[in-house]
This record gives sequence, C-alpha cells and structure tokens, in this order.
Amino acid sequence: MSRKKQSTLDWEEKFLKRISTVHKRNLKKVVSRILKKITTAKYSIDSRSKKYNVSSNVSIEELRELVYKAYGQKCKYCDKTITVANFVFDHIHPISKQGTSDAENLQVICKTSNVMKGSLTESNFKILLDWLNTLDEELKKDISIRLSRGLH
Repeated sequence: MSRKKQSTLDWEEKFLKRISTVHKRNLKKVVSRILKKITTAKYSIDSRSKKYNVSSNVSIEELRELVYKAYGQKCKYCDKTITVANFVFDHIHPISKQGTSDAENLQVICKTSNVMKGSLTESNFKILLDWLNTLDEELKKDISIRLSRGLH
C-alpha cells in the first residue's frame, strides 16, 4: 500500500473517533466528506495564492490537522460548532493583503464568521465584533445577519 493511501486511511480512522461526539449516524460518509472538502480546499488555497502572488506552503496533512483540532469545537468568533457543513479555512492575515498560505496563517472557522470577516485582518475583525457587542440584541442580530450574507 502506498504511503499516501495509508495516510488517508490513518486520517479516516482518526476522524471517525473525533466526529462521533458530533455525529451519530453515517460516520464513514461524514469522514469521506471531510477529507474530500479538505482536498478541494487545498487546490483552492493553492490557486488563490497563485492569483495573489503569495506563497502557499501548506500541506494536505497540515490542513487535516487544522480541521481535526477545530472539529466539534466552537468557532473562535461565534457560538457555532465546527462541522463538515460549515467549516472553512480562513487566512488570519488575508491573502488579499499578502498573507501567506501556510499553516501558521490559516485557521478553521465557520462559514458565517468567514463571510463576516471578509478581507479584514483578525485584529480589525475583533474590533468589529467588540463594537457589535455594544449594540442592543435586536440591532446586533440584524447587522450580523447582513454582514454574514456578504457584499455582492
């Protein structure tokens, strides 16, 4: 068996144990979706890095590790639990602002937070979130929904 195939099998087993706290059925199918999503993301990250002329040194193993650590945890910016349905890779320092695509500059967050964050740096996004927390709940919810839809 090739090393690549063995690595995938090892990750399948590792994820099966990890996701059982979040998912109750179709665990092998969920793991397959996770691994496929990571592979697709790797190609997207490489392509976007090339487009923005920044380095892309992250490996598929590093992406798997990032997802493994975040899976089933709360998003660092909101209360959503990270699952296959909502996880995305986010550049802490945005790629559009010359942030590199390496493991140190990538994080796994929920899709809603990622859309809200957009091309903001992490520090500026935290300023925005802090400001949102000063608003009354109805206004905070309305603005958050609008931000999470993104600008088109």
